[in-house]
Amino acid sequence: MLLINKSCANRVQRQKGHYGIVKIHRFFRALRDFFLNVKIDGYVNLHAFGAMIITPFNSDNETMPDDIDELIRVGQQMALKAGPHVDTAYRVGTSVTLLNYSSSGSLVDWAKLTANVKYSYAIELPPGKLKGTASDVSFQPPTSKLMSIARSAWEAVKVVMQAVVDYKEDPIDMSLEKILNSV
Repeated sequence: MLLINKSCANRVQRQKGHYGIVKIHRFFRALRDFFLNVKIDGYVNLHAFGAMIITPFNSDNETMPDDIDELIRVGQQMALKAGPHVDTAYRVGTSVTLLNYSSSGSLVDWAKLTANVKYSYAIELPPGKLKGTASDVSFQPPTSKLMSIARSAWEAVKVVMQAVVDYKEDPIDMSLEKILNSV
């Protein structure tokens, strides 16, 4: 099944039985159909944790999108806008370049490769630490940090929105302010 591997499906099946699997397959089928039937120019996937902006392609270090320089440039702008809200320097790149391991089946890669999404990213939110835990290698930020983490992600998303507006060849009046005010 698209966007879900066998290991993940087996975990869900153990947890929720066959009904859980059916619901997940329906969800991913609907998501796939939406991506393939609607022209999407920007996609952002939020993950926890790591303080990274991840670009396509994540399966190896040899295959890169034709516009990787543009994706990195926009990713760096995202990092600059997002970082100050959480006092964290976001890193930008693929999972291969940032983490030294490849991944397959990510929606970020699929959106770029199959659905032809121009700007496709995963934002790994900064890690947190709850009082009394041994390390800060989990996404357990104190409640007092949640708004700044949300603001950080929002600032990064706005950079992608602006990149899409700038990219559009259609001369429609699409200022970012106008888009944001209409929502």
